[in-house]
Amino acid sequence: MGLATVAGPVLAGWLLHLDLFGSEWRSIFLVNVPFGVLAGTLAWRALPCHSGEDRTARLDLRGVGLLTAGSALLIVLLVQGRDLGWPAWAYVMIAAGLVAFGLFIASERRSAHPVIAPSLFRKRSFVAGLLVVGGFYAALSAFVLVLNLLLQSGVGWSPLQTGFALIPWAVGTAVATLLSGAVLAEKLGRANLHAGLAIAVAGLLGLRWSISHWGTAITGWQLAPALLVTGLGAGLLFDFVLGDATSEEVGTGAGVLNAAQQFANALGVAALGTVFFARVEQPSPASYLYAAELVFGLCAGVCALMLVLVRFLPKHAQR
Repeated sequence: MGLATVAGPVLAGWLLHLDLFGSEWRSIFLVNVPFGVLAGTLAWRALPCHSGEDRTARLDLRGVGLLTAGSALLIVLLVQGRDLGWPAWAYVMIAAGLVAFGLFIASERRSAHPVIAPSLFRKRSFVAGLLVVGGFYAALSAFVLVLNLLLQSGVGWSPLQTGFALIPWAVGTAVATLLSGAVLAEKLGRANLHAGLAIAVAGLLGLRWSISHWGTAITGWQLAPALLVTGLGAGLLFDFVLGDATSEEVGTGAGVLNAAQQFANALGVAALGTVFFARVEQPSPASYLYAAELVFGLCAGVCALMLVLVRFLPKHAQR
């Protein structure tokens, strides 16, 4: 994961620079093809045919359908709503998505094999963990989006330059993830999360100061310290959310966390992206800088708020 974090921004910038077949930004999705084929082949050859769990359980197709419908209605709206000017049907989609989730909850209560174990949501630590994960990933997605927009549209850097500029952030994330998983999470327990969020706040505020101080004349070297610190903070966010989950709840809990991350990514892009573009009324380097400063400050505020919720998480990660 650490190596992928380092390679991702550079590889994406390189593909955008090549502009294969005139595909522009769409070329970054070509990365998925070889890795998808490789992962599928390895999974087919190496993974066991059965998980060892109760093989009499049935897939709750009704629950899956309702959950998928509700998720699609809200995520499509969050991603496309601002570009489309929030038309009237967007609010109909919100209502329909909420209805689908309500029906999903009702269906789960009657299901013999629910998609999500209801007992998870009776655990305070899990609910608080979902909020922490959601808040952090919303801030992270907005940070990455706005930084790319600032450097390319505001400062005028190429995608390849931007990809190289993100290397310190990716390296910080990779190093901290390695340290967290191998040493710090075991020794520090929940305090590891406190440290990660606090460091991420410091990095985001440092990034805000850097672009305010150097403006459009900023260089990759001047961005590097704040990006490195932000990456170190992000990499220390080792998963403690499932620390109180039973062995029967871990699988579905991990799936819910993954879904929460995706929702949070979309929500962060939609909400803070809207704030960013609202401040870029007349596109100019100065307006991009001002908008980016505001969003980075908001991202730091969200991470600071998550610090308060960490106290509700388990003291140790799931073993």
